[in-house]
Amino acid sequence: MSKVIIEEKDIPVGKETPWPICDDNGRVLLKTGSIISSKRQIDSLLMRGACFIKEIKSLKDENELANNKPNGLEQTPFDRFHTIISKLSRIFAALDKNHPSTHIKDRTASLAKEIQDIFEENSDAMLGAVHLIFEYDYTLVHPVHVSILCEMIGKAAGLSKEKRISNICAALTCNFSMNQLQEELQNQKGKLSERQLKEVQNHPKESTMLLKKAGVEDKVWLRCILQHHEKIDKSGYPFGASGDEISKEAKILAIADTYAAMVSARTYRDRMVPSDVLKEMFMGKGSHCDEELSLLFIRELGVYPPGGFVSLVNGETAIITNRGEELLHPIVSSYISSKGAKYTKPYRRDCSLKPYAIKGICKPDKRVGIDLNRIWHFDGH
Repeated sequence: MSKVIIEEKDIPVGKETPWPICDDNGRVLLKTGSIISSKRQIDSLLMRGACFIKEIKSLKDENELANNKPNGLEQTPFDRFHTIISKLSRIFAALDKNHPSTHIKDRTASLAKEIQDIFEENSDAMLGAVHLIFEYDYTLVHPVHVSILCEMIGKAAGLSKEKRISNICAALTCNFSMNQLQEELQNQKGKLSERQLKEVQNHPKESTMLLKKAGVEDKVWLRCILQHHEKIDKSGYPFGASGDEISKEAKILAIADTYAAMVSARTYRDRMVPSDVLKEMFMGKGSHCDEELSLLFIRELGVYPPGGFVSLVNGETAIITNRGEELLHPIVSSYISSKGAKYTKPYRRDCSLKPYAIKGICKPDKRVGIDLNRIWHFDGH
């Protein structure tokens, strides 16, 4: 099978892909016929070194390619992330049918437990996914990003495993009732219409109602969804609740939802650099979001969150892969040399060492594709 490097002109928004799109290492990112819905997806695909794989003769061939694991390796955290997206898509399809026999509660809870397990095994890789994987529809990838962040905060805040499961379930399903509107807004530059504004303000109630109809009875899960847009200063919706009226789980979801939205691109703006988002959240703590939980979130994510891009004093460009034991000294993976050439394999660097100290934050070069499994050294090298 031949591999063709993709350029931005090859994947216009709204068009079906003529072949599977794979990353640098041959892993399928999008199957044939997938529709690119936003420039955000295009940017993410280009950053991942997207390629068209030609000469696929049948759906069976394509499925075999999608399931192939290079060098016989087990699924990596990033492989499992893609599987989670697929499972969430099927849950949403079942919710659309509005029938309790589809076991929405059990399937969502099982997916939440899977996210919890992956985070327990490799939290830094999952936080990297929050900052680096955007090639799916916003309605699918955003809830998974938010659920990962909820698990990070909930665990640090001392919530029980059971409450964290409920919190993750809420993160995965809180915006279901306005999925179609969310995709619409991804490509909208102007203000919301009266109809759109009403739908946004009603979606906590609507999502809760739909989940109840589907058989969800978990009070923590449902209350979390109902309150996730309430603000500490009473400026939120749908009830204008404040302070202790808002559950701890809802406060956690609000912080995770806000951060994940800000580090995701829109048609009218690029995604914000994590450090800038954290500064903005620090300045606004205690007004819209709970101050104690906001500070906990900032501390847990760190000054240099995994998935961020940095330049080193030796001239290399690197991606942060581990938060490290010290806030200012993460572990990174250098993938571009001081001369601007892409390394054949990335080099692990400890930023506490002088030659590899961080010089500054930088933005990724879309012309240089990255393989997340290779960056995190999950490929056996």
